[in-house]
Formats: sequence, structure tokens, C-alpha cells
Amino acid sequence: MMSHSLTLSTSTATHTTGRRKWMVFLMMLPLAAFTYQSSLIGISEEASNSFRRRLMSPREDYLLGLFNDITPLTTESFQPVPYAYRRKSKVPYDAITLTTQLSLNKFDRLASLVDRWNGPVSCAVYLPNEEAILQLGLVVEQQSQKFHDLVTVHLLLEKEPLKSDYPVNMLRNLALFNIETEYFLLSDVDFMTSQNAHDYLIDFFRRQQDRSKIHSTLYVLPAFDVFGKKKDLNTMLTDVKEVPQTKDKLLDTISKKEAETFHEYWAPGHRATNFDKWYQCNSNNGTDPSAELYPINYEFMFEPYVVGTIHAVHRFDERYRGFGMNKVTWVKEADLRGYEFQVLCDVFVAHMYHPGRKEREPSPDTKIVTEWYQDHYWPSKYHTTKGLRYTGRA
Repeated sequence: MMSHSLTLSTSTATHTTGRRKWMVFLMMLPLAAFTYQSSLIGISEEASNSFRRRLMSPREDYLLGLFNDITPLTTESFQPVPYAYRRKSKVPYDAITLTTQLSLNKFDRLASLVDRWNGPVSCAVYLPNEEAILQLGLVVEQQSQKFHDLVTVHLLLEKEPLKSDYPVNMLRNLALFNIETEYFLLSDVDFMTSQNAHDYLIDFFRRQQDRSKIHSTLYVLPAFDVFGKKKDLNTMLTDVKEVPQTKDKLLDTISKKEAETFHEYWAPGHRATNFDKWYQCNSNNGTDPSAELYPINYEFMFEPYVVGTIHAVHRFDERYRGFGMNKVTWVKEADLRGYEFQVLCDVFVAHMYHPGRKEREPSPDTKIVTEWYQDHYWPSKYHTTKGLRYTGRA
């Protein structure tokens, strides 16, 4: 389906009927329903009342028109909208854009992430109904000037899809392939970066001499789970202030058993990072380049958070929805294409812990797509059957 970049100067005459319909819809929304939805994303009752009283903006009118035109219950029941809300500041081409995706109830995490990252952000937001479209306008309005300067928001509208699982890879592609910088950081919204990681990374890449090596390398930011001082495994960590900002503070938090390597219960996911080596390496913020990074060997099931260049990077497979293998296959493809993996010593990402991750299981569709990669696509394209499956090594 064709994506629509949001250009409000385009005539909206064709949506006149839809505009009237949705203005009536907005005014008729029950107070209780709107208050409930607003509370899920942290909007005050006073603010949501103010939102109900005002007329829709041309942007919201346009988005609702697009949503109304989607045919539900088909393979085309979605509509991408790149640049729905474009950042206001200009950034250099060699900046690093953090790419991420989320549903509306995690928007508060995005605001916290922007403060930590301090660089451009490309975010794809999933909007499965009309109420979410309207609420997004209010949420964006309430953000700080820094947010508006740095964040570009893309939208994925989806109406009654055939498969209800979260379309994670559609959203990743929407965020990744609509950046305007040379470099990207592939991340998730529940992960906070170390403080001012963007400033460190932009300096790191400007100091690199071998441009060809940069284009064929994925630079790994080690990932950690942060539980907080109480370490209640049944409770989600919500206070971003408990997430360490520096490596020294992170190491102290780990020593107190308030953090650990990400998904420690599933070693293959991040074991290749070689955390023992990372704990010891330290370049003092780039003043010792020989201790700034180290190479690692890929192993199947590795799913790191990485920085790379946009020039030759491949797309995520959009057949994956929901949990399981959606990033593993992308990283494996990078390995087969000849990418090297290097771990950065002075930066990291820290996951704000939430329970329930261990119990999740991949869907039957996920297993079918993964078997296609292992039995057909990878052996045919890369002429190998080695390392295409998890061998069960703990």
C-alpha cells in the first residue's frame, strides 16, 4: 500500500464528508470513555476536557480521512503516514537518529528517552482506531520544546487487521527508512540510552578514518535490565531516575543486584556481546581509542541494539508480528551479508524492566516464516546451512 507523507497544503476537499462525520463523532464521544483512554497515557482530565472542546486540526482531519478510507479485514488494512509530525530543528547529516516504535500507551517513555538521548529521533506510532488518532494530537501538543525540536513521528494506521498481533517490523521499517541522517541507532522505547550517548557517538564516527569499514559494521550497545532498588520481578519499573546514566553508575547498580545483562535467562540473545570484556574496557570517552571498542563473533539468536549506516542496510521482514524472531532474522541476515560486529565500550542501553516476558511464545505464523528462512531462503541465497538454527547451547 502506498504511504502518505503528511502535506497539509494539499486540498482536503475530498474529505469534506469525512470531516463533518468525525467532528460530530468527536463531540459525541462519551465523557467516560475519553477520560478512561486519556488516563492510560497520562493525560489530565482538565487537558482532555480542553481537547474535546477544541475543533480538530487539519492534520487530525486528514488522518481520520485516511483511516476512514482503509478497507478492514484485508491484507491491505493499514496505511503508513511518514512525517506526520516533523521535527523542527535541523541536524547534521552525520548525526545519529535513534529509531524506535511504540503504541500510544508508551508515549511517556519516548519523552524520557528524548531527554537521555539528546539527538534526533524517528519514531513510528501504531494507531489502531479513531480515538488513538485524536489522542495522539493532544499528547504531541503537550510535549516539551526539546521533543518538538528533535522528534519526527510517523504513523501506522490499521483498521481491523486480519492478524491482531502488534506489527513490530512494519513499524521498525517505517521509522528506519524515513530518517534524514547517515547513521541510525536501532532501539526500543523501553530502553534508555546512557546520558548523551548521541554526543559521544557523533564524535566517535567523525574520528573514524576507514569509511568502508563503517558501512560494513554494526556497532553494538550492550543491553541491560534495570529492576530498581526494590527489584520486584512482578512490578514494572516506571521511574526513569532509577535507570543509570553512566557506565560507572551502571556497574554499581549491577553490583547491588539492581540490574543485570538483558534477558539473562535467555543467554543466546545477548551472550555474544561478551559482557565480561565490556565491564573491563574503558576509553575514558574516546581519549584512548585503542580501548574504545572490541570485535565479537556472531552467534545465532543474537539480537543486539546497534548503530549502523543507512546506505546499504536491509529491511525487516514485515510478516513478523508480535513476539519472536522479528529482529533475530534481521541480525542473521546482516551476518550472512558480511557485516562485522563491534562492541562500543563507553555507551549502553538499559531496559526498564517489566514482567511477563519469559512466558511469551511465538505464534504459529512466526514459526512458519522462520522455517522458510532456515529451510529455503538462507540456504538458497547464501549457499550455506551452517549456523541457521539454535543448537540448544545454554
